[in-house]
Amino acid sequence: MARSGFSLAQHSKLDRRIVDATAALNASRMGIYEVLETNGGLISLKELLTNVPFRSTCPAGYPGKPGGLMFSRIVPGPEAPSLILLAQLSKLRILSFLKFVHFHSLK
Repeated sequence: MARSGFSLAQHSKLDRRIVDATAALNASRMGIYEVLETNGGLISLKELLTNVPFRSTCPAGYPGKPGGLMFSRIVPGPEAPSLILLAQLSKLRILSFLKFVHFHSLK
């Protein structure tokens, strides 16, 4: 769906800012991330399922707390990826949810 929206935006007479925003969303990804540390507006994160570390910014200014989990969309940016926080979660709640989903997917 995102790719078709991006293709439509590219080949239409939409404002360039809309095309660029659509491209950024098309290149974005959603996931559950653990905050490793925060420093001067940069947030060090680790993707929960793959353990891949990276740094991001949060345009809204939310720094997160080390050890905290975030369900977020990561959007590519010119200097560092931008984090759009969708929910702050406790590690116990998200791990319980993932175990529940995994258990019920085996049936």
